[in-house]
Amino acid sequence: MGIVYIPPENTRYTSENAMSEIEIEFLELQKNSNCIFLLGDFNSRTANEQDFFNISDFEEHLTDFIDVNEFNDIHVLDDLKIPRIRNSSDTVVNTYGRKLIQFCKNNNMYILNGRVGKDRVLGKPTSRSISVVDYILCTANILCKVDDFEVSDFCNLFSDIHAPLCLSLTVNGCNDTQGESEVNNDKNVHIGKWKHEKTIEYKNNIDVDKVNELLLNVMSKYDDISSVDQGTVDSIVSDITTVLLSAAKDTFGVFTKNSKSIGREGNFSNKDWFNKECEKVRQEFRKSRRLYKHYGSNLFKERLRQSEKHYKKSHGREY
Repeated sequence: MGIVYIPPENTRYTSENAMSEIEIEFLELQKNSNCIFLLGDFNSRTANEQDFFNISDFEEHLTDFIDVNEFNDIHVLDDLKIPRIRNSSDTVVNTYGRKLIQFCKNNNMYILNGRVGKDRVLGKPTSRSISVVDYILCTANILCKVDDFEVSDFCNLFSDIHAPLCLSLTVNGCNDTQGESEVNNDKNVHIGKWKHEKTIEYKNNIDVDKVNELLLNVMSKYDDISSVDQGTVDSIVSDITTVLLSAAKDTFGVFTKNSKSIGREGNFSNKDWFNKECEKVRQEFRKSRRLYKHYGSNLFKERLRQSEKHYKKSHGREY
């Protein structure tokens, strides 16, 4: 999964090579997986331009012996009953938009906006309520896992002008090998928070023998610097990290989080400044947002506006 930001056109930050740079990164990702998502602010307006090669894209004299399906996976959309033509409330196509469409055609990437989920028949604006510039793209072989896609209502808590994109995926049970399970379990293990009063204990828990062994290894490389490459440096850094983390585990302890908790690791609830008042204001904001989304009346819209204001204010006061 790649996160994308392309600066707007006609600004001091404009990059003519932005899509080319993204394509290079995409090809690197493709070396390890053929299930890829790219999402973010592309500042590209594409209207409902076709994001795949069609037979009309080829010279007439070539169509007799070229199978257009060799150049795209459009049949996957047909099999999943996903429309080929996207809906879009934005009818403008800009230069970045044309480049994005060409990128999709060249790399068999498909735009989810206006094509799947709740946004299938809408193609809702993602910026300033008028333009579609934020997208989620994916390769064809991951489309079967897309359960829903939605452009949510704008909220200035999360962005100045952009509406959030919500993507839901269906993940089937996998027969993981034991090794893969061990890796997943290890990712769920977290070290306790740093406590300044345990600084001396932490220092004492550092394995001196391991440190001396590392030092000898580094000095031996220094004597033969020509043999040092990126792999050598990465290995040394990894060994140092292991020593420091081992001491931290012994000092501050470890705890596990289930997958749901890991998804919320960046949540404000984990911050020291997030108190009961913040929690109360957040609950009110979420409740107001649900009510407005369900009923949509001006009354609930005003309630949402006020609770959003209070929520934002509480963050500024407590942080």
